[in-house]
Amino acid sequence: MPAPDPLPSILRRLDWLEDSAYPFDEVQRWPRGALDRLLAASILRETNPAREVTCGNCTDGCWITPDIVEDPRTGQIVCTGWCHDPEDGGLVTFSVDRLRMWEPHFEGLASFVARELDARGSVTALIPGRVCMIGSLISDGRCQDVFVARGLTWPDAAGVLAQADRLKASPSPVVLVPDQMPPVDFWRTLCPAVASLAEALVEADGPPRIDAAMLLARIGRVAPARHQDKPRAEVPVLTRTERDVLEALAASPHESMLLVELMAAAGYGRHATSQALQRLRALGLVAKPSGKQRKGDAITPAGRDLLAPQRA
Repeated sequence: MPAPDPLPSILRRLDWLEDSAYPFDEVQRWPRGALDRLLAASILRETNPAREVTCGNCTDGCWITPDIVEDPRTGQIVCTGWCHDPEDGGLVTFSVDRLRMWEPHFEGLASFVARELDARGSVTALIPGRVCMIGSLISDGRCQDVFVARGLTWPDAAGVLAQADRLKASPSPVVLVPDQMPPVDFWRTLCPAVASLAEALVEADGPPRIDAAMLLARIGRVAPARHQDKPRAEVPVLTRTERDVLEALAASPHESMLLVELMAAAGYGRHATSQALQRLRALGLVAKPSGKQRKGDAITPAGRDLLAPQRA
């Protein structure tokens, strides 16, 4: 059975994982020429080498952190490591190529889609790694701005889109996602046409292709209708970091938390935690308790009310 096309997997990873990479051993199982074609299309790019690999010498596939040395017999640079399998273990030597890694390139994917759709204009990263404007499409005398966005099912998706001013200002936007479509009720004031790139891939042995006609047809079918009900009270949209910090404050057994305690509980560095606290205070979701004996920050009733629906 021939190896499957890796492009659908790449699109899925872009929408499901913040960071992912394909190791050399996995890429070697791809169809012949697939890596070169994906690199040429800018959908993949080489990233930092792996620090450890499976030894490939034992049935358990143990992981080793290799040393990079010169082979005294050949003069070539190789990797060496020790497999500790009791039966098949020993010194393992292998090519440094096995440390190579490749990762999906979101901005490169946006440029690829722009070429496939023959979009007019330049590709612009509005939110690096998350939202790109790829140009405009002219159809039936109507001009539509086209965007590519990833992670629209992630907890911080609404907050990310809230920062994409060019998307919010577009009168007739089209949003293309790598794989996972957000629910229709995800959209509030925006009413874009939305389609999945994974559904418009053309299966071919050559360079990656998108069926532009199919994609445009899907855009026409899935465009959501504008909400006719009365506007709801605006709920603050938080980034993932801000929500994690707020959750850490809500879960704390203490009334307030110092910055260093909050950094450890939320899992972010000093700068990211401080930035999140600054905005949460501005939104009235976090405040410093009154009283000289109390230090740090505490979640406010408004902050608990914001978290209540998600926790329920």
